[in-house]
Amino acid sequence: MVLQIPLSLSASETFQRRVLGPTFAKNLANSPSFKNLTTLNLNRNHHIQSLATTGIVSRKHFISSVNLPRSKIGPKGVQYITTSQHLKNLTFLDLSDNCIGTKGAEAIANSETFKNLTCLSLLGNEIRTFGLVLMMRSENVKNLKFLNLASNQMTSIDAQYVACSEKLTQLTHLDLSSNEIGPIGALVIANSDSLKNLTFLNLSTNPQLGSEGAKCISNGKNLKNLTVLHVHGCEFASEGAKFIANSQNFTKLTSLDLSSNNIKEGGIDSIANSEYLKNLTYLDLAFNSIGPGGMKSLANSPTLKNLTSLNLYLIEPEGANCLANSKYLTRLTLLDVSHCGIGLKGTEYIVNSPNVQNLTSLAISDLIGPEGAKCIANGEYLKKLTLLSLIHCGFGSEGATAIVTCEKLKNLTLLDLSFNDIGPESLHSMNDENLKNLISLNLEGNRLGSEGAECIVNSSKLNNMTKLRNLNLRNNQFSSENEKLIEQKLTSLNFDRRPRFTFIRLDQWFSQKKLK
Repeated sequence: MVLQIPLSLSASETFQRRVLGPTFAKNLANSPSFKNLTTLNLNRNHHIQSLATTGIVSRKHFISSVNLPRSKIGPKGVQYITTSQHLKNLTFLDLSDNCIGTKGAEAIANSETFKNLTCLSLLGNEIRTFGLVLMMRSENVKNLKFLNLASNQMTSIDAQYVACSEKLTQLTHLDLSSNEIGPIGALVIANSDSLKNLTFLNLSTNPQLGSEGAKCISNGKNLKNLTVLHVHGCEFASEGAKFIANSQNFTKLTSLDLSSNNIKEGGIDSIANSEYLKNLTYLDLAFNSIGPGGMKSLANSPTLKNLTSLNLYLIEPEGANCLANSKYLTRLTLLDVSHCGIGLKGTEYIVNSPNVQNLTSLAISDLIGPEGAKCIANGEYLKKLTLLSLIHCGFGSEGATAIVTCEKLKNLTLLDLSFNDIGPESLHSMNDENLKNLISLNLEGNRLGSEGAECIVNSSKLNNMTKLRNLNLRNNQFSSENEKLIEQKLTSLNFDRRPRFTFIRLDQWFSQKKLK
């Protein structure tokens, strides 16, 4: 049995308006209804705090997985958890963003009950060097396969403690993103005998790495088993991209994120011409200066023929034409051409190409206008789309109407039309039969106004969209009275059907997809 709050949609609806504090925890501990509970997810319940963890750990029935990110439990809450005899079967523990500090890390390191942990996430916890050292020497990390130490202000010295730990020999997934690790840290990680089983490494947003860090990663002797490498925002530049492309250590890579690295056309050419990246299925080059020339190299690359996911930047209409006519990029299922400057012409090239016939996810953020939206709606090769993100595309109500009335897009589960100057007329035109599979709908930053609010409240279309769970209507020129009526409308729906006013924007979803 798994209890998720609020990640499970029905559970999140049940508990989202309650204060999940000590009373809830006591009920959880004593209720016979939860006697088979093995996985507990209390993500982002800020009222849990340290005291409520006493109820969780006093359960008579064992739990193997605890998910408590952003719950403000602090070091005291960690101490409650780590001393519980009822958590001796625990294998998964996520305490991300809980400010557990050095004391919390010490409690985990010294716990007598945490011997079976295989997955541990301590993202954003300020554990400091002393806490890290204690953990890296602890017997409690010897079975870990997954370790997340992102956003802990780690330096290259701290990275050395991780790399030199003799307890991490089982580790396959390591996340050290958003820290302050430089080339020396990359060097020790890449040459660590303890980390030679790594298949997943995330060093993203460590800008001190630079091209020298890329060289250290590429030349390391013990990263030959990597299948996933994420180095977003590491200031590699073109020189760093060349090191990655020419490394014999990366023949097993299937996923490579090089986004936001100031890579120019020369570096893009190196990736396209690499002899060692032939197994790539996912490639993210967003926010690099690809240009039409770089896109031409990618499109003509037999190395990249296995790609199913591709994120691009500034390829312009000429680059879009190269993509559309590529004889190698024919297997794409996810394509992100946001901020690519492709315009209407580039959109037409892509949408009318047989190369996109397998797409299930498409993201465009460009001034394509109403004609661009109509082109997408009429696209013969987009029938498999389940996710469509069209942010800041400037197509107004005319373009939005073309999208929401299109029968060819009836498989959509997530649709993002935010910031497109859409008026209430598009709501009136909405074909709920075509949108019956929608789970998430984002209409943020438009101009639905009072008329749109009235349509939402009085129309039966929302009732007919029975799968809808995420609805974003923020910044739509609603009055406080409009918002109140909409809230009442959503509340009137069946409890397990009620959409939430929270939404994962599809541009964020694409970035999250990288980490899977």
